[in-house]
This record gives sequence, C-alpha cells and structure tokens, in this order.
Amino acid sequence: MTKRNFIFDVRLVENTASIEDITKSYEKIAFFDEWDGKSLVPYIILNVHDFLLEVTRLAPEPVAQQYFGYWHPVSEMVVSPYKEVCMTMCCLGKELNLEKNETWNLPIDWPEIP
Repeated sequence: MTKRNFIFDVRLVENTASIEDITKSYEKIAFFDEWDGKSLVPYIILNVHDFLLEVTRLAPEPVAQQYFGYWHPVSEMVVSPYKEVCMTMCCLGKELNLEKNETWNLPIDWPEIP
C-alpha cells in the first residue's frame, strides 16, 4: 500500500518466460562477505509483457508511470538460466492531480497489452 508513489526495481527480459521459482533462479546471500552455503533468496525475473499486464491490473491504476533501465549481466552470486537482464527502476504514481503520462526509457520495445 502506498499513499502517492511506489518506487521499486525489477529484473525484466523480453521474448522469454518469467521465472519466479526459487529452484530455477536464486541469489546466494553472503553475510559477512562469505556465502554460508545455504542462504538463498528468489531472483525473480519477469517477462516485460507479464510485468506490464500486472501493472494494468493495479487498483487504482497508476496515473503516472516512469521506467528506466539498462541491460546488465546478473551478479556472480545469481544462479539463473538468464545471464543478462534489464535492470529496471520503476516509479508509479497514483495522485489524482498528476497528469497521465508514461515514460519508457528502456532498451526494450513497449509491448502490446490487450
């Protein structure tokens, strides 16, 4: 829940499937500069179309949407079938006094959302 703006980051891919299963994509967490051999967190990677479809389902729908990102290799601590993802920063605004706008500054084409 947020009163005005929601700022977050997400890892995106295009033309391939989303991965939300920790057995297929995860990051090793290193406490005190060393991995203990068991601490893992899911490394969720979303297909850009799936991601934007979920954004359209938000209620209320964001009035302003801003996206910025770049292609980058995943961390050495990540185990995933994808070796490169679009590191994406997002800001969704729901203030009614905001002018409706979408800023897409990603090296990915804006997909068609039904």
